[in-house]
Amino acid sequence: MFQANPLRYAVYDALADDNLKEDMWLVSRYQSDIREGDVAIIWKARMRSGIYAVGDVISNPQMMYDSDESTKYWKNASDQKQLLLRVKIRYGFKFIQHPILKTELEKISELKSMEIFRHAQGTNFKVSRRDGS
Repeated sequence: MFQANPLRYAVYDALADDNLKEDMWLVSRYQSDIREGDVAIIWKARMRSGIYAVGDVISNPQMMYDSDESTKYWKNASDQKQLLLRVKIRYGFKFIQHPILKTELEKISELKSMEIFRHAQGTNFKVSRRDGS
């Protein structure tokens, strides 16, 4: 799971951009676990937090810059054009009009233990097929 902080990155606007089919996402932890072929869940933090997109990780973590298309969505110039550990994600489904909100996900007993519910600080979170941890 990749979490976007809308105070730093206009994730809603980026996902609404029909030209943005792929994007680079930061990898701040679990770099040895995230691999090409993994499912990527895009989580928007803060108000109306939840799942806003799902896609495929199409690269292993490596040092790279943001794409030219997505650089404009960073809210601070200091976050733009930085060489950081990232993966490339190809969006499969975008739920920007009807996200799967945290308030709904918390009602599903099998998902109550998801790491993002316990420790929402960070960029990357593990999600398993069984219990969300």
